Amino acid sequence: MPARTIGNEYFRYEEDMHAMVGNSTGETYRLGDRVTVKLVEAAPVAGALRFELLSEGRIVGRAQQRPSQRRSAKSRPERGPKKRYGQRRK
Repeated sequence: MPARTIGNEYFRYEEDMHAMVGNSTGETYRLGDRVTVKLVEAAPVAGALRFELLSEGRIVGRAQQRPSQRRSAKSRPERGPKKRYGQRRK
């Protein structure tokens, strides 16, 4: 099923989750999820089938998000001064 036929929003592929994730809603379709589809077109000569997705994806919870998305910049601990390499100590 082509990714452009999933929903009315832009979906991006998250490789670490093996999932298609909607940018605006977070709706997620993961590899291996059970979905309901409808056969829209069959071309017997070409051996091609075209389906329409009827199932809705899951909304990703905080535990399933990528680690970089879990914490906002405000919740990250403060860091000390940056180390500068190549400078002599006094």
